[in-house]
Amino acid sequence: MVNRWFTVLLLASIGVSPNTHAAEEESASLEEAWTLINRLREGIRLGSFLVRPEAAVSVIYDSNIFAARNQEVDDGILVFSPALGASSVWQQHELNIDLGGAFGRYSGNTDENYDDYWASMDGRYDLTGNTNVFGGLGYTFEHEDRGSPEDDLSGDEPTTFDSLQAHAGVSHSWDRFTLRIGGTYEKLGFDDADPVNNQDRNRTLSGAGARLNYTLNPRYTLFGQGVWDDRDYETVRDDAGFQRDSDGYRAAVGLAARFSNRLKGEAYVGYLSQTYTDSAFSDVSVVDFGGSLSWRASPRTTLSAKLDRTLEETTLAGASGYIYTVLSGKASHKLAPRLNVNAGISVAEADYQDVSRSDDYYSAELGMRYYLAPHWYLAAKYRVLQRNSDTRELVDNPANLQELDDYGRNQFFLTLGTLLYPVERGSYWDMASGEALLRTSAGWPGVYAGMLLGHNAVNVKTATPRGAAAVDSDPYGDSAASIGLFGGYGRDLERWYLGLELEADDSRADIFHRKDKDESVTLDVARGASYGVAARLGYRLPGGSLFYGRAGAVRTDFDSFYTVIGKPEFADDGGRTETGLRLGLGADIPAGENLFVRLDYTVTDYDDYVASVVDAQDRPRDTRFEPREDLFRLGLGWRWGAPATVASNQDLDYNGPYAGVQLGHGALQSDLEGVHTDSGSNPGAFDFVGDFGDDARATGGVFVGYGLRRDQIYVGLEAVLEDSNSGWVHDREPTGRDFSVEKLDTRGISLRGGYLLGNGSLLYVRAGNVRSRFNTTWVKGGNRLNDVDRDDTVDGTRVGVGAELPVSRSVFARLDYSYTEYDSYDFVTAHGSADSMTFDNSETLFRFGLGVRF
Repeated sequence: MVNRWFTVLLLASIGVSPNTHAAEEESASLEEAWTLINRLREGIRLGSFLVRPEAAVSVIYDSNIFAARNQEVDDGILVFSPALGASSVWQQHELNIDLGGAFGRYSGNTDENYDDYWASMDGRYDLTGNTNVFGGLGYTFEHEDRGSPEDDLSGDEPTTFDSLQAHAGVSHSWDRFTLRIGGTYEKLGFDDADPVNNQDRNRTLSGAGARLNYTLNPRYTLFGQGVWDDRDYETVRDDAGFQRDSDGYRAAVGLAARFSNRLKGEAYVGYLSQTYTDSAFSDVSVVDFGGSLSWRASPRTTLSAKLDRTLEETTLAGASGYIYTVLSGKASHKLAPRLNVNAGISVAEADYQDVSRSDDYYSAELGMRYYLAPHWYLAAKYRVLQRNSDTRELVDNPANLQELDDYGRNQFFLTLGTLLYPVERGSYWDMASGEALLRTSAGWPGVYAGMLLGHNAVNVKTATPRGAAAVDSDPYGDSAASIGLFGGYGRDLERWYLGLELEADDSRADIFHRKDKDESVTLDVARGASYGVAARLGYRLPGGSLFYGRAGAVRTDFDSFYTVIGKPEFADDGGRTETGLRLGLGADIPAGENLFVRLDYTVTDYDDYVASVVDAQDRPRDTRFEPREDLFRLGLGWRWGAPATVASNQDLDYNGPYAGVQLGHGALQSDLEGVHTDSGSNPGAFDFVGDFGDDARATGGVFVGYGLRRDQIYVGLEAVLEDSNSGWVHDREPTGRDFSVEKLDTRGISLRGGYLLGNGSLLYVRAGNVRSRFNTTWVKGGNRLNDVDRDDTVDGTRVGVGAELPVSRSVFARLDYSYTEYDSYDFVTAHGSADSMTFDNSETLFRFGLGVRF
């Protein structure tokens, strides 16, 4: 979105946006205690300038470097980022210089390497106390991200471009008025990315504007602003034959306000108009609006929000441009004098003009920066991004609907940076953070027992040889409730815990599959009673909650039935007891002197077993069964012995906004129902039903929310943005039907209601709605034009339970389990012998998260 730089530069040159108020004043004592960053901006004194050289090395993981809708390619990137800033320290006037670069090297996809760099200079010359002139020059050379709407992914390398920018203006104040007049110039040149020709994107952007402020009183200022905008392309027509030259204007009135020393903002509304040379393009005439709000909620916490609208250029054939509207929010919280945490979320819409297309963008991130020493810092950030377009294109056949412009993306950043100039450490460096919680003794040694209610997902993969070099690979799955008991013994080793535990439970998960054809099979696997033993190693958090990992063995009954339809007399029917390795994590949360609540999640990998049958041709067939299980349990336990001492008053503030990151594991399961139409030696239409599924996929995401507490009751609203690649694949080699379902990105909102325990932990339930994108494939026969590779974005109802365990006054750990039932979708294939199928997907998901309350 290159033109955003031009728009921001133009508006800033006349003082339109961002907010033009001076920075909020803070007392010297608060700055000394909490604002480390300001103390670090000292620099090297060179004459009348302060020079600040810096450098950073970042390691980045990107789950989808090409921003593809599916079949994502991930990679690691090493980025070196040097920078040099200089600013004048004159009594009058001002001059600033900024030089820098970002040089990225990909681990595997070296064609994506980039070398970005920039140089800029801006300043102000004071003619009088009320009048000044200002201006600046800049040059950038950078690459276009693959997630840009202007990148169609067909180029063999990223598109690179350079930009030459200039701006100048004058500002004059008298009485209660301030007038700023300015102009901008930007020249953009794009390089080709074979086979893509980008020369038709080269353009010059010119603009001029003015803003008049009228100060009503020290708190409120009225303003009016206007901008003239001219866009001139080097080529008369682009490669699609369109003339993209245009000119237009923006005009608005607004109000800037300082409501208090901690809260300020501005808002404006007006009109945006753009006229295009090409008669094929309609003139753009829309309402213009924007605003910003900044709130220092406490000496350590700042919250801000911004609403912005611009008109962007595009290379999309038939579209003159798009109206880009974005609403964003940011939060910053200083956990300690050397540690700062930041969160951000944004929602944007790109409304394309003259064509029927609208793209929605979602992004969320959480990051931190910690100063290891006065000159060195370590930063980490996680970000999730999504694009959801309303373009759904028909490819090859009516069943093959693809959302070609959608994608999801996870990005992890780890940065080591250094400030290459003198930095004064200051007394604030070793100040107490004020974040520590009471660590009263909460050891609970001895014997304990309890009851568990759970929900499990059982998945069974089967592998059946067919001839010398052929095999059927089928993933089946089902989920259901379970009930169990546990008991054990443990000892505290200061803050650590070591124990041994016995467990027993029973489940009603039952996998079924059948196709009514003599050569096909019927399969029924029911998970029954289970018992086992596990070792637990834990660490006691402030307030007494025990966070633990577990490892052990279980013996589980499976009632397994397997037969070929045409040979029921040779069915493999009988019970089996399989041994499994069970790993997991969980938390025991004090709810009284002897009572505790447990949340526990485990993954179990069972031994394989073989079912022997006879196929329709009277040949022996051995099928290998590979069971796995994901099991979440919510329990209530009792400990015998001396009552534990539990921190009962942690003085935690659960009111207000919060944000966090979470990593999840779960299972995607699909109930399939339909008709298979076969040709060949045994033609006909056959009913088909099956429980399919698989697990062992990770889900990453960011959550943000707002909550209110009244006594021990908590209510809140939470939004989540997730990206995953969970799914299952049915594979039949060398011929036959291959089909799969993959769950991709998710966004959603839910209500949470909870109860605060005495030690500060929050137990909650959730219910809400999510929207997830599924990619479904269906391959049959030799004509690839009949294949299905479709996308469906469907709604789901998500319910769940969880707990938040305080780590400090602001930081908490979260354990969250949810079950999501999605709306069904169906299709009929384009084959002459068409298949008709309905997919009903569901998801079990356990997530561990870390969050911050602002």
